[in-house]
Parts: sequence; structure tokens; C-alpha cells
Amino acid sequence: MRSNTIWIAIALVACAAAGGWLGQRIGGNAGMVVLGAAVCGVLGSFIPGSVRWTGLQLRRRDRGQP
Repeated sequence: MRSNTIWIAIALVACAAAGGWLGQRIGGNAGMVVLGAAVCGVLGSFIPGSVRWTGLQLRRRDRGQP
């Protein structure tokens, strides 16, 4: 559980930074930077769970389960 929390935090910070950069490039004002960082940060927090879920589905399919 703790490692999953760490991965979520890392993904959130990395995606928020990328969103802030993108918001600055698109809009240039503070509102766009905050909006871009918030949106990308929230979406980025789902990455670790999605990767884990996809891996479980692939392993389940390899074993012949539906």
C-alpha cells in the first residue's frame, strides 16, 4: 500500500509539472497554469492504478481466465 501511495504522489507531481508547463505555453496567464497543473495532476494520479490493473488483466488472460 505504501509503495502505491509513493507512485501516485510521483505521478501526480510529474503530471502537474507537465500540466503547468503546458498551461503556460497555451495561455500564458496564471489561471491557465493552475488549471493545466490541476487537470494533469488529477489525471496523473490514476496512472499507477491503471498500470497495475492492466498488468493484472494481462496475467489473468495468460492463464486462460475470461
